[in-house]
Amino acid sequence: GDTMRGWAFGKPGEKLTVKVRMMFYKALVRQEVGWHDLPENASGALCASLATEVNMVQALSGETLGRNIVSIMTVIVAFGIAFLVGHWAVVLVALACLPIMVSGMAIELALVNGGTAGQASGGLSADAGRIVGEVVTSVRTISAFTME
Repeated sequence: GDTMRGWAFGKPGEKLTVKVRMMFYKALVRQEVGWHDLPENASGALCASLATEVNMVQALSGETLGRNIVSIMTVIVAFGIAFLVGHWAVVLVALACLPIMVSGMAIELALVNGGTAGQASGGLSADAGRIVGEVVTSVRTISAFTME
């Protein structure tokens, strides 16, 4: 079942990611030349955003979505079976504890992912991509003039 879930959500997510990546690249190529001369549109920053931002679509539509659906369905089926087979009072107590557990998990995830908040807006990754692009361009220039 896990293999089918991975395939059923992974394959369409990959196709969607490829399509969005192609659209993003075509939009970059269609920009006028002056747009590429701006410092925030350096080739390294554009390559970094092409590699990272498009993968956000995969994170929302691929295997992550499948995992979330499986988790929600597991909770629903578990409470359904518990109501049918188990004692109703115990199930109601567990159901009352569910919001507390969910909010605790949300707080934990927020604390764990809090260190990457600057990267989500493209701050660190775009700068790193721009620097790598400049280094590669500089190495090519030095090699062209045989000044190693």
